Amino acid sequence: MKTITNFWNYFQQNNFVFLLLNDIPKEELKTHFDKLIEILHQYNKDLDLIIKNKTNGAEIIITANGNPYLFKEVKLLVRHSPNIKRWKITAFLQPKTNLTKYENVTDKPLEYYGITLRITEMYFIPLQNPNKPTDLGIKVLLKTTSSTKITQDLEKQFIHTSNT
Repeated sequence: MKTITNFWNYFQQNNFVFLLLNDIPKEELKTHFDKLIEILHQYNKDLDLIIKNKTNGAEIIITANGNPYLFKEVKLLVRHSPNIKRWKITAFLQPKTNLTKYENVTDKPLEYYGITLRITEMYFIPLQNPNKPTDLGIKVLLKTTSSTKITQDLEKQFIHTSNT
């Protein structure tokens, strides 16, 4: 219980930093995020968090990254969260229910290492490994990619992040 209290105390004392993400210097922001993650991992090393800023507040999402064995841990952590003005505290990343922007191809692009990506311009193919049948792999195909450099940059980044 002490680690839950420590997590929420730190978050509550520093919530303004996370609320004003775009106005805080990157190094200071990194320091606060690293500390928050460190305290979260003292509670459970396999949990993560996502912070979403909105115009009239923000949301912190505690996630088990899909691991059903950790769902009780996420629920317990969120159940003990304090009420913090301008913050919504959520257990688990919730699925999108309004798919209109994807159906109309008006989805917001994601900038990733200088490459503009849209979900509506991607195709996903599941990959299977007969040696590891419980592992999941996904091949992402980009509809508009004609540049070899973009493909190479994405492959380098994928290899980098998948090895960490």
